[in-house]
This record gives sequence, structure tokens and C-alpha cells, in this order.
Amino acid sequence: MPPDVPGPTTPLPRLDLARALVALHHGWITPARFRELTSRDPAERSVLGDLRLDPARLAELYGSTVLLAKPETLSRLAEDGAVPPEEAEALGPGDWIAGRYRILEVLRGGFGRILVCEARTGEAYARGNRRVALKTPLRHRLADLGTLEAFHREAAQWIALGAHPNLVLAYGVEEHLRLPFLVMEYVEGACSLHQEIQAGRMNWLRALWIALDTARGLAYAEQRLGLVHGDLKPLNLLLTPSGSVKVADFGLSLSRALAEAQDAETLAGTPAYLAPEMWFEAPQRTARTDMYAFGATLYETVTGRTPFPPDQPWLNRVQAAPDPRRIQGDLPSPFADLILACLDRDPDARPGGFQELLPALEALHLRLLGTAPPASPEPDAPAQADALANLAASWTNLGRLAEAVEAARKALRLDPDHWKAHCALGEARLRQGDPGGALASFEAAHRAAPGEVAPLLNAALAARDGGEAQVAAAWLERGLRLCEARNRYVDLDTASLLLVEHLPGEEALALLDRILEEDPAAVMTWNNRAVLLRRLGLPAEAAASADRALAINPLYAKAWSNRATALVELGRLEEGLEAAGRALELDPRLAGAYAAKAAALARLGRLEAACACIRNGLRLLPGNALLLRAEAAYDR
Repeated sequence: MPPDVPGPTTPLPRLDLARALVALHHGWITPARFRELTSRDPAERSVLGDLRLDPARLAELYGSTVLLAKPETLSRLAEDGAVPPEEAEALGPGDWIAGRYRILEVLRGGFGRILVCEARTGEAYARGNRRVALKTPLRHRLADLGTLEAFHREAAQWIALGAHPNLVLAYGVEEHLRLPFLVMEYVEGACSLHQEIQAGRMNWLRALWIALDTARGLAYAEQRLGLVHGDLKPLNLLLTPSGSVKVADFGLSLSRALAEAQDAETLAGTPAYLAPEMWFEAPQRTARTDMYAFGATLYETVTGRTPFPPDQPWLNRVQAAPDPRRIQGDLPSPFADLILACLDRDPDARPGGFQELLPALEALHLRLLGTAPPASPEPDAPAQADALANLAASWTNLGRLAEAVEAARKALRLDPDHWKAHCALGEARLRQGDPGGALASFEAAHRAAPGEVAPLLNAALAARDGGEAQVAAAWLERGLRLCEARNRYVDLDTASLLLVEHLPGEEALALLDRILEEDPAAVMTWNNRAVLLRRLGLPAEAAASADRALAINPLYAKAWSNRATALVELGRLEEGLEAAGRALELDPRLAGAYAAKAAALARLGRLEAACACIRNGLRLLPGNALLLRAEAAYDR
């Protein structure tokens, strides 16, 4: 047991809300157990022992991330944390993400998921496999727009860093079932520095190499983006089987390049690694607070314990860090002095950043060992054009369209025939409201890769959005022929509405059912199947198909809208009214939901409310043909 963890005879402090949140975050206690522990009067709450954690987990609990927030904020997080995950969170091994990543393992937490996956497409890099790690927030937390914004900010910063041997590589962002997924490098066989410290496998020489690799990665991040990591600690340093270090988890990072909508005073951190100045009002995350966390991490690496007792980390406000040589007598004095310099109570006395610290570490290695430090291995990363195409697609998914266009054009300057870059450029142009430019990009993608389905279907979608129905039908037909030749139809999911719009009803239904046979979770196909079944005069079957879409993704607004329309047609007016209301809560720009809600209200004899509903819709969607027809009908 680590020396700073309370032993059987040491009185345990009372349970505080923050530590209970940490235990829930790690999945060590259930939501029900969390509610039980935190619903007691604060003065009567049981001691931490009531968590019933083994010593290793208790040690991690004392060093794990907690929120330094106002009591009311912690209370709100407690209420959120006690919410059991929705059924829609239940992605598991064997499921597919965006049709490209098959889940092998799910690592669960209270605030998010890490999914270890195997990529269906893409190159196997130097490690010899196609494994990646996908990070996503829990669905019920996305109701808070701040959570989504924070996730997007982390993803944007991490992706913008690019490849470096000492940073976990972020490939890009995918979207699946309206959830964002950050696709990251999977470091096979890696363990955290925290695990190695707990196992007693550290010495000062390994600590020096770890310090060098960590500083290399963060000096690069500092130079490239002016990045402050914000949560540096042993749990966020991965040790690869070759012995090198990769810095992970940029969820609390701040950067000059992406400074908008960021607030350095919005603090979440890990108490044992927080600089003294962080305990005062209006703390600021800076390069020097990162430096303190780096010093605390090195101190723990060489001694096995944090500089101050885990339950009293705030002592650093009034006491200097103890000399690590008192615990580890063989620690060279120059290395101990460097650690203590990083831990100085005065921020101005610490090294100013990792670009400044790195040469000092390299000189220390030469002084102590007589040789220059070994270089880190080259990053296991895609070619530059591939990486830029991934970056362009990711910027589009994050809504940063100008940056998406720029990244795609950079990729095409490196490789003019890079079909994925052409597609990424087309998708960004389509989102920018330029269907003609998007169609030109998708045509170029098809010329570069005539055997790929995606450019054909994207070209059909761009032509449809540009009002060229015949051109859209021609591109769709080419896509269908390629699917038939491959005997694979699941790629049609994203274009399934085109099948409804351009093919005879029975033929379209057969193709939709074929997609669902290949992928029962093809949520867009279930939804568009509901559209088709309504057009075929089968509202009961349409409602059932919309229900299948909603079972997969309860936040799919268009499926709620289609369900509402089908229910109104079936005369189930109250249910239809409820479904339309849910659709508009999720997306207030759905004309079909306004029309369905108004129809239900009118048939319930609430004509004035129906007219008001249509007027509300027209305020957001002026000139919408469906709503204008409804307005004319109800105003008579």
C-alpha cells in the first residue's frame, strides 16, 4: 500500500461529494450506491471506508480528478451523476460506429466512454493492426451545451496538434447516432505511469527518461499551439512497451490558437498536482501551473508518494515541497534540484515552460550519464495527405468549415488525386451552402477513385441539394450499380432518403430492408423507411419504423417528427402531439414537426393553438412551402 494512503488504523476522513463523484466517474460505485452515500446529511455522511474500495483504488481515488467548484455546482453534478445511463448508451463489443469501427472493448466511466475498436477501413500502421480508441461523452450529458462545447474544444485542440512521438495522436472526429467520437491512436500494451508507480517499478533513471519524453511532447504542444495541458499527472502519461512516453487527455487544455470561448478560470484539476496559486480565488491555468504539476509528477515517480499528503494537498500554499532525497537517498542532487525548482511556491521562480525546461533536462542527462538522451521513435501516424484529409473531415464535423476547406486544399496540394480529400472538401462546401462546388469536388473524387461508393452517393446528395433532380438520380443509379456489383448495400444508409425520393415505392422498400438486413442499427434507414411507409399509405408500419429509429437513438429529432406525423394519421392525436413536441425540443427547425403538431391541435378542436404553432414555425422557417400550405388551410 502506498505510504500516503490511509491504512486500517488511520482514521479516514468523511466522505466528500467530490470524491464520491470520482468513484462514480471510474465506475467503482453504481448510481444507486452513489445516491445512497450522498443523500445523507453532510454532517452524518459515512467515512470513505463506506465506499468499500480496495487499497489500490483508494490510492487512485486520493489522486484522481475532482472538480474544484462551488457547492451548488457539485450538487448539480451529483444529481447528474446519479442518472443511470440511457439504453441508447449501451454500445458494446461487436457493434459498429459510423460503419467504420467495430467495438472490441468498452471502458466505462461516469462522464464518458473509451471504446477500443478495430477500423474497417484505413491502413495498418507500424504497430501492425488497425486498432483505434474512440472517446465520446455520455449522451445524457450532451443536454448541457457546455459539455458538448468542451468536447469539441478538446477534439479541435488535440487534432490540431498533429503527430508527435510523445503525444497520443488524435486522427479525427466521427459522428454516430448524433454522438461525437474523437478517434485516437490506440497504444497497444501501454500502461499509465500511475500503474508503474503503484507497482514499485520506478527509479530515478527511468524518471529522467520519462521527464525528457513528457517535456518533448509538451514543448511541441507549447510551440505549436501555446498549449497548457491543465491536468498533467501520472494517470495521463502512457508508457509504451518500448519505454517511451505519450501524453494523453487534453480535456482541460487551453491554447492561444483556440482561445475563443475558453475560460482559464473554469477550473477542473487534480488536487495533488495543483500549484499553490490554484487554491486561491480566480485561479489561472498557465504554463507555470503545468510546470508545478510536472514537478509533482516527477516527485511521485522518484519517491512513490505525492509531495504533500493526499488529503491535504493545499498545504503547498504555506509549506515548501519536502526534499525528495529524504525519501529516495540515491536521487542525484541536480535532478532533485530540478524537481524542487518546478515545485517552487513562487510561480515566477519555476521554469517558464517546457521549451525552456527541455534543454535543461537534456543537459542533466548528459551531466549524469555522460551521453545525450536517446531520441523518441517516430510517431506511428498516417501519411501527411491522409492526416490532412482526416483533419478536414473532422473540422467539418466540428462545424469549423473554413478550416475544413483549408485542410482539404492542403491535402490536395500534396496529392491532387486524394479522393478522400476531394470528398472532405465537397462535404465542407455542401455545409457552406455551395452544392455546385460540392458536386464538382465529389466528381473529382469519383474520377480519382471510381471503385468507391461514397463519392457517387455524395454527388447525388449535392445534386439534390442544388435542385438538379435528374443529375441526382443519375449519380444514385451509378452508386446502386456499384453496390450491386459488390453485393453490399449498407453504404446506402446515408443516402437512403434518395432511394425514397427517386425509386418506385416497392423497389425502394426492398433496398431499405436490404440495408437493415446488413446493419440493423442503420438509424437513418429506419427513419427514411418510416417516410416511405407513410407515402405508401401504411401509417402504423411507419410509426413502428420510426420507433425502431428512436430505440437506437432517442435524440433523433427527425424520427420523432415522422413518428408524430404517422400517429396523427392514425388518429392517436395526444401521442402525436407529444412526439411533435419532443421533435421540436430537439430541433426547432423541423417544418414537419410543426405541421404534425398543428394537425393534432386542429383535430383536437384547438384551432387557435394550431395557427399559433404554424406562425411559430414560419418565424424560424420563413417561406417554407409546407408551413405556408398549412397556414392557408388553418386560416380559412
